[in-house]
Amino acid sequence: QAIVRVAALEVLGNVGDASAVPVLMNSAAKGGDDQKAARESLLRIDGEPASAEVVKLVASGDPKTKAEAIRAMAGRRIVGAAARCFELALNDADAGVRKEAILGLGPVAAPADLKALVALAIKPKEAGDRGSVEEALGAAFRRLGDAKKNAELVTASMAGAPAEARAVLVRLYKAAASSEALAALKKVLADQEKDVQDAAIRTLADWPDSAAADELLTIVKSSANKTHKVLALRGYIRLAGTADKPMPLFARAAELAERPEEKRAILSGLGNAATADALTMAQKYLKEEGVSAEAGQAIVQILGKTKDKAVTKNAAGTLESVIAAVKDAKVKKQAEDALAELKKAAVPAKAK
Repeated sequence: QAIVRVAALEVLGNVGDASAVPVLMNSAAKGGDDQKAARESLLRIDGEPASAEVVKLVASGDPKTKAEAIRAMAGRRIVGAAARCFELALNDADAGVRKEAILGLGPVAAPADLKALVALAIKPKEAGDRGSVEEALGAAFRRLGDAKKNAELVTASMAGAPAEARAVLVRLYKAAASSEALAALKKVLADQEKDVQDAAIRTLADWPDSAAADELLTIVKSSANKTHKVLALRGYIRLAGTADKPMPLFARAAELAERPEEKRAILSGLGNAATADALTMAQKYLKEEGVSAEAGQAIVQILGKTKDKAVTKNAAGTLESVIAAVKDAKVKKQAEDALAELKKAAVPAKAK
């Protein structure tokens, strides 16, 4: 029966009109198996009368119905949705309604709305609303672009904001990733509030490109906070794989890596690097307890990816060393299969 109900709700999205909106809204508000189909159909129903019915239900006295109507209003990009979402985000007494109103601003906010949305992060109706504001701002930043301008807006809003708001704003630098955002983020590393400083380091460790690598390396070498050192090194290793010339970064990371988790992350990156230097580094880990399997897997991956003669000239011997050293059955099998393929490919050449 649930399958039949879901199918009926899906059909309403294709052939229904404004009269179907209350039915769909009721199903969405009830949750359960029907909710996803009802929500999707509310976005598909065509026509201004259907949109008008959605807006009408935003004024519903039932918080769940109201929240679903707000979601549909934002998803349909109905004219005036941003203004209505702001009004509800600032004033509605129900946390669930405010959440949908705030999240609704992510897809509908215009560039001119961003300042007000940042102000909502600084002074929401309730402190618990900040998580939704952060999500909405991140979505709006990514959708609208102009990272430089967005980063400048965040920076301008930091002064005088309470610590809990500054932590939210700091994390938004990633959604506004740019040289301006990175420069501002580096300054925040000296913030006296621990939560703000922690947010800055975590954002830096999650930066989308290798421009943050040097700063992360500095944290690894100089921070007295063990958690921050681990986060920074993890981020540095991840960014090494995105660099145009990754091997110097991997080499520095290898000098600093102490935990097996970090070494495994390096080996994962080496497998993708697929160069002679990457092979040499991976081989150094082959007999190290705790990471031998990952080293073997990286070696097999490197040999399978590259055509560099400096890497492949002794491929058979390299694979044999993996088979001898690795205890992990899956990785051993990968090396054995690769060796068999190598020998098979060499047979015609010998026959000639």
